[in-house]
Amino acid sequence: MKKHLEKEYKVTLDKERYLELLAELKIDKTYVQINHYYSAPLNAGIRIREKDHKYTFTLKVKADDKIIEYDIDLDKNDIDDPRIKALKEKMGIGDLRYLGDLKTTRSDIDLPKATLSLDKNEYLGITDYELEYELKDAAVDDIGPLKEVLKMNEIKVNENTKYARFLAANNGKTAIFCADGLEECEALIVMDLLKRAGLHVDLVSVNETNDILSSHNLLFKADKNFKDIDKDAYDVLVLPGGLKGTKTLSENKELIALIKKYKEEGKIIAAICAAPSIFVLNDLVKDDHFTVYPGFECGMRSSEKKAEVDDNVITGKGVGAAFEFSYQIIARLMGEDKATEVFKEIQYI
Repeated sequence: MKKHLEKEYKVTLDKERYLELLAELKIDKTYVQINHYYSAPLNAGIRIREKDHKYTFTLKVKADDKIIEYDIDLDKNDIDDPRIKALKEKMGIGDLRYLGDLKTTRSDIDLPKATLSLDKNEYLGITDYELEYELKDAAVDDIGPLKEVLKMNEIKVNENTKYARFLAANNGKTAIFCADGLEECEALIVMDLLKRAGLHVDLVSVNETNDILSSHNLLFKADKNFKDIDKDAYDVLVLPGGLKGTKTLSENKELIALIKKYKEEGKIIAAICAAPSIFVLNDLVKDDHFTVYPGFECGMRSSEKKAEVDDNVITGKGVGAAFEFSYQIIARLMGEDKATEVFKEIQYI
């Protein structure tokens, strides 16, 4: 077990500046490491790090200004190792949720009091570049050399996009299920607004391929395919409408079973336009506690609201309700203040 203060400083770079620094600075060593991340309580972080064909499990728990770190050497990437299970039980940590792998190509420069690293990070399908300054003696806070490097290269401190994506993945992962014939705005507007809130969103195709042709003949590619995703990795499942798209979703037995499972587990299920009819037909909503495009009530009474929230079920009336529908999803995951902030930024309110 280790106890130490976190003393790392990170600056994001554009690709050109990263390549310039890589060519100009004296590199001591370059290597690749992969961090496999899992969700944990808010005061803790869990990863399995792969470096030089060796694996290390790390649990970091924050207490005041100190980080208590537990390390376990592993023979392979195995989150179910008995020693990890015992540690989780001791710390009161329940089931973990996989957040994704971060692959870092790291070039280190050894300094007297610190290590300066140039990092190429690949995470959640995005690549970014970073300069990291890690003090060897965390009892001091000497960042003079870092300031000099930044000054010489005219580097300004920017938002760290990598950690913004970690936050997004941890706040709530959303899958928007897409099929040919969907109403494109009911998928793409929702995706856009949730991403603006800092949430991670996957467009998931239920077609054989990731190509989606919308009801208005817009051709676009989904991020992933239903047959390939980790079915338990999400916090929110969203079903866009569109007559043909809704029919395809409703006929996918595996998807229907997944929706029912999420409903029972208290995770959010959401549908808009014609798609709430899928919830009706599968006994997932009650009279007056859902909304749907007129004519798709399937014998039940719907409300007249643009968006309706009933416990963990969110429904929207149609394309014109896509903003209110998205607002309710964001508010449920991140709070009313965050939803309001996003909608003020886009000049909706």
